[in-house]
Amino acid sequence: MRATGDRMLLSPPLVITRQEIDELVSKAKKAVDATAQQLGIS
Repeated sequence: MRATGDRMLLSPPLVITRQEIDELVSKAKKAVDATAQQLGIS
């Protein structure tokens, strides 16, 4: 995940399993939720 302006971009590999996608999305959600909580916007 990387920041580009006011967006966060994910760049997964071209070959990825469903389990890896689920893990990637879960971790990204946790990171966004933690950031929102720290900023007081959750």
